[in-house]
Amino acid sequence: MSTKFRLYFCVSAFCILHSTFLFAQGPSWWLTRGAVDPNLSPNDYAPITQGQLKWMAVNARDEMNAYFGAGSTIPALIATFSNSNNYYLANLGQVKYVAQPFYDRLYEFNLTNTFPANMPGYYPWGNSSSTNDFALANIGQVKYVFSFDSAVDSDGDGLSDWLEAKLGTDPYNSDTDGDGLSDWWEVANGGDPLDPDDAEPEVTNMRETARQRIIYHWQLYFGMTPTFTNSPGSAADLNDMKDALNALSGKFYKVE
Repeated sequence: MSTKFRLYFCVSAFCILHSTFLFAQGPSWWLTRGAVDPNLSPNDYAPITQGQLKWMAVNARDEMNAYFGAGSTIPALIATFSNSNNYYLANLGQVKYVAQPFYDRLYEFNLTNTFPANMPGYYPWGNSSSTNDFALANIGQVKYVFSFDSAVDSDGDGLSDWLEAKLGTDPYNSDTDGDGLSDWWEVANGGDPLDPDDAEPEVTNMRETARQRIIYHWQLYFGMTPTFTNSPGSAADLNDMKDALNALSGKFYKVE
């Protein structure tokens, strides 16, 4: 589909039936896939064309395919798109019809943490009995509907929820197989985050021994116990340990 139908980036977007939801920026996939143009002025209240709606759906499909796949319903829907009506204005009913399969797919993987902020119901258009489906949709409403975020990392293990859906790990548990190593660490180091028996005890022991030494010297110098709040072995946890070591660097000297 021609790039002439790209949606123009703006700092706010609005729910299909509620115009009070605001957010600072859209998800990163909008830019990486060229779904929006950040160099153009905001125009969220402008009516949206069917071509622009289809353009956003195509890019959302591509983003899903890069992770866990778009399933069968979404590609079947997009296969029906044609170029004959791209300049016609889209109404709310058409927006819902196009967007619903994407949410159904996300529900299949329980990726609700990646939904748009302040979503008012099971779908972004809420549970209102008044559908108003023949009313014209605007650009901001469509941007809100397609603002699900593939980069969200619910468990803080360094792997996005969408990537965990692809890998088969639990996006809400940083150590899916319970072997003491975070999912991120196992993926980064060639392990299997789904195999509880592949953990090397010496790796876990070395990490935790280092942690205890950091805690000991931190208490010795600062008179308090440092708190490590991230999942043991996660990228954030290892960064915390590195920061603690840097803070302690130079505090102790060898006595001659």
